[in-house]
Amino acid sequence: MNEEYFSACLFLLISRVNKNRIDQYDNEQILNFYSLLKEDYFKETGIDININIPEEREKLFSWSYEKYRMAILNTLIKMNIEILKDPQQIEGETLDKTDLFFYHNISGMISLMIEQFYISSTYCSEKKVALPLLDDKTKKQIIKEIFAFIDPSLTWYNIYLEILNNGQIINITALSSDDKLRIAHKLNMPQFPNDENFVLPMEGKPYIFLTPNNTIQDIRIFFHEFAHFISFANEKGKTPRMLLEFSSCFYELITLYYFQQKGVDSEELAYVNSRRLLNSASLALSEIQTLTYMLNYIKEGPISFEKEKQKYVESLTGLQNIMSQKLKSILQSDSKYSNLDQIIKSSIDSHIEELILNPFNFHEAYPYIIGNYLAIKMLNNLDSEVLAYMKTATEHPDEIDPFAVFAKLGLDKKLNLKKVEPSESPKL
Repeated sequence: MNEEYFSACLFLLISRVNKNRIDQYDNEQILNFYSLLKEDYFKETGIDININIPEEREKLFSWSYEKYRMAILNTLIKMNIEILKDPQQIEGETLDKTDLFFYHNISGMISLMIEQFYISSTYCSEKKVALPLLDDKTKKQIIKEIFAFIDPSLTWYNIYLEILNNGQIINITALSSDDKLRIAHKLNMPQFPNDENFVLPMEGKPYIFLTPNNTIQDIRIFFHEFAHFISFANEKGKTPRMLLEFSSCFYELITLYYFQQKGVDSEELAYVNSRRLLNSASLALSEIQTLTYMLNYIKEGPISFEKEKQKYVESLTGLQNIMSQKLKSILQSDSKYSNLDQIIKSSIDSHIEELILNPFNFHEAYPYIIGNYLAIKMLNNLDSEVLAYMKTATEHPDEIDPFAVFAKLGLDKKLNLKKVEPSESPKL
């Protein structure tokens, strides 16, 4: 493969997918890339192309991309692997050295992501549970009782009252369009975030933004975001990425534990827990394919089109899940996917685009997946010592060693990821 021709195709692809990442190239340089592709095309076909004609340039690029599709995919996947093995290569990224464990546990991470997504999505698609409504007075009383359980000193409850009185808990549903514009300006963002619930600093103080629906979901979400608030307010260094969602997932589970103790209907709790898992596991969908590519690259070397086709056929043959069967029928009935090659190419193309738009995206969901995994383990050892430990871990997240957490839970440094057996799951 001629590296010069390949690089020209890759840069042109990046310019088409994400113009913001190739601003350093002017029109003359872009034309130079096309000139290289023209040279490559002529060598293979003997046909000359006028790159000054847009239609001819489009034809040339399509030919070149078809030729280098798999080389581009392998290059992007290899970059992800190299960054994962040495996160310090990329300045400003949120990866850190503890992510190296992830490299040794890719297979386990894939299993956990798929397991959490399909279990929760299947449950939510089959169950339509109408959650009882809660008024503000009832919600505040429940919040006070949960605070008293997790922190008998009521230190956190007093912080909650303080930020509530200071207006640092914002109901997104009550904001007008103008309010959102003003807040976006204060957040130094071009527009108001799309997230439904989050914690961000504004004018030097952290704020909790919530989208309530007046059910027990609100309690669950509040304690997730409150844990982030406490960590954000106290963090002085950098929290290991794998622990970013650990405390928040733990306190979410605590709210479900509380409701269980209060005799709330088990179907309601199962539904709320499944929605919680679905929200975080859904983030992993695009990452699952990236991780699968990475794992295959590590085990088998560069990814080939024929191997991808073979794996796809094998995966279809073994599909048992209802959602997967639906996906299979859609693919088979859609004229866009009239043959297997088109299906594979479309999948690869969409993933290449995702890798360009969101480089190193494999690490977005795993803090939630790992956080939930560790939180379940911690909850199953729940006592006053665990509550005190989690309060400290939440207040000083940057001082917690992930591997010390593993050791506390009886896990080794490689984590030995495996399915959480029913006997290990919180009895929700």
